[in-house]
Amino acid sequence: ISIYDRRSDGFLFCFQSFSFCWIGGLCGGNPDSCGGDSFQYQKETGKNMTLKMIERDFSICKIRNIAQVDFTDEFCFVGKTDQELSLVCTSDCVPKDVLECEHGWKAFRIEGVLDFSLIGILSKISELLAKNKIGIFVVSTYNTDYILTKKEQYKFAADVLKCGGYSVVSY
Repeated sequence: ISIYDRRSDGFLFCFQSFSFCWIGGLCGGNPDSCGGDSFQYQKETGKNMTLKMIERDFSICKIRNIAQVDFTDEFCFVGKTDQELSLVCTSDCVPKDVLECEHGWKAFRIEGVLDFSLIGILSKISELLAKNKIGIFVVSTYNTDYILTKKEQYKFAADVLKCGGYSVVSY
């Protein structure tokens, strides 16, 4: 049983075991929705889904062109559509000439290579975080997914994910 509560004084309480997670509205009052994705992954692979905390600050930017992007940055994601050119990078590598930029993000990486046949990985994580009023920004690569939260919510998000049955480790 996992019990998690955020009291009015900010104290976080979590008791973890293996059955379900429910108290004070965590998981929207539905024990079956808490950690379901991690438990399904465990059933299919024989191990808990691990999210690694990346202890770097990230920025999300709208850029004019990719000429100023530092592709030597350890974490650098560029997205291009017919409407915009976006960049997610570590905050110390933000180009000087950006159109817009939002700083103050932290990231979790889903560890391992995710098979394309796995369904609902991000939906369960985002649902669990949304029910706890934690906003996210997601970047996917061929191998895995990165979930970014605002810096102020990062530790709380880690606690919620742990309570939801995910293994959360430091980078």
